[in-house]
Order: sequence, then C-alpha cells, then structure tokens
Amino acid sequence: MVYVGNPAVPAVYYALADFHRQTFAHKFSEALTLLGSLGADTICVTAIQGWSHEFAAKLGAKLPPGTVGGDGETGFATSSGRGRGFLYMAKLKGSGDPRIPANRTWFDHEHEWQGFARNRIDNDLREFTLHVRYEEDFSINVDLAAKVKKIGLKPGGSFQRHESTVWAIRATFPPNQHRVLRAIKHPFG
Repeated sequence: MVYVGNPAVPAVYYALADFHRQTFAHKFSEALTLLGSLGADTICVTAIQGWSHEFAAKLGAKLPPGTVGGDGETGFATSSGRGRGFLYMAKLKGSGDPRIPANRTWFDHEHEWQGFARNRIDNDLREFTLHVRYEEDFSINVDLAAKVKKIGLKPGGSFQRHESTVWAIRATFPPNQHRVLRAIKHPFG
C-alpha cells in the first residue's frame, strides 16, 4: 500500500486514497482548535465551494474529541448533497482570554488566520469569518493513483481525488477580559 506524507507534518502519513480527505480534515481541525483557543462562543461552518455535506459527515467521525477546545454542543448537518450549505454548528462556553494554541502547523502558513487571531487578541474582535481553503493538490492526483495501480501497488481504498474546497467558518466571541480590566483600571486611556 502507498502512503503519502502530510504536507504540513512530514512525519504523518496517510494512505494515498485518503490523502486529500485526511489533509483537509487536519487543516479544518486546526482551524476549529484556533477558534476555540481564541475563545469562540459560537462557530458555524458553511460550504462555499467543493466538498460539502457527504464529506462533512465523514469528517465529523474523524475529528478528535475536544477538537473545538471547550465544553458545548457541536454537530454536523446530516443532509446529503453537494454545493453551498450549512455543515457544522457549535455553541461553546467561550472565553474572554484569547490565546493562540501552542500546537499548530497550518497557522504559520495562513496569513489570513494570523490577522484574525491578532485582531481578536489585540483589538477585541467579536465576530469574523475564517476561510479554510484547500486548493493545492500537492501532485497527489488521479495520474499518480493510476501509476500506483499500474505497477501493482495499492492506494489503500478508492482514491479520493482532489477537489478545490473552501469552507467559511463564522465565529462570535465574548469581550476580551484583559481589555475590560484595562478600561476599568484606566478609564481615560
């Protein structure tokens, strides 16, 4: 069977057939962890382009417990189909003490994510939409899968071809505690 390394974590390998699904799931999971660490009290995911409901249902089973980083209700939509639509909703306790999580791999390459995080921490951002984009195929494509089969190796299941995917994650947050305390201590600036 052929395995391929995660592009962000070279020591982690996936079966060739599941490479794109697993890589996107890893990136999506990190985005949820980031939002939880920034103190989100609500998270809503919608599909803008690419993989949608069927993929989200499979993804829900693959996310590690506690991915969002707080207590609350979470769930993936169960309807099937493709295209735009609601995929995921979470209501969390939230936190006014936003932090950037220590264990991160995609964050350091996602300038959009970094900007949102800085605005949440430094400027008390209360609501934003974070996009999780999966647009690169990393040269793991149907041609490679065909070559693997041709030489007698196995991809580890039915090859999941790359699909350019964008999910929008809308999150809301309670006020930052450190900004509130600063305003109480120094009411005039």
